[in-house]
Amino acid sequence: MAYHAIHDLARIARDTGTASTFWTVIGFGRASAGKNQSTPRNLMGYKDGTRNLKEEPDFERFVWVKDGPSWQRHGSYQVVRKIQMHIENWDTNRVSNQNDVFGRHKVSGAPLSGGTEFTTPDFAKTTGGEAVIPATSHIALAAHENNDGLKILRRGYNYSDGINSYGLLDAGLLFISYQNDPAAFETLQTKLGASDQLNEYISHVGSAVFFVPPAPREGSYIGEPMFR
Repeated sequence: MAYHAIHDLARIARDTGTASTFWTVIGFGRASAGKNQSTPRNLMGYKDGTRNLKEEPDFERFVWVKDGPSWQRHGSYQVVRKIQMHIENWDTNRVSNQNDVFGRHKVSGAPLSGGTEFTTPDFAKTTGGEAVIPATSHIALAAHENNDGLKILRRGYNYSDGINSYGLLDAGLLFISYQNDPAAFETLQTKLGASDQLNEYISHVGSAVFFVPPAPREGSYIGEPMFR
């Protein structure tokens, strides 16, 4: 349904000369969880989005724009990043090592510190003098507890573009996040880019930042206040 809706919008824009399609990525499934949704898995086999924003107070604090011109308020900044996963390399790694990369157990989704999927990770827990959840694991670096409370809303999709010229899978994550300031994403990405163990198994193909206007009033259209 979504595919045909986008196709029709692109056709209308092309026929009227108002816009043209610059790029598309065909995604499938969900790669992050919303409220009252079960947590999906990414193409590496791990549950993705366990700690995603789900409550309105977090949306008000971290997602919706509150200042600036009136047409921006209650809109949000959207970051889009195509992330290719080197799945063949990933598949040769032992599950125990994969768990250390993410900081979670593959089957249950529970943090390595114990509990169930939705148990709050204990980043201070150690065994034999070593952190149970490695400091360079994905969840440790991205967690709001380790980033002065910073959070973003994730709404990504898996994608697959078939096989590349080397006979390897061309697939991964179409990462999409929403935040009231692009600097929030930049802060997290700088930290992840510096020491995330996951970097060994992924490549960032391209990125973009967009502003998404608020939902239109009845009888209006998206972005209408911009043209007053």
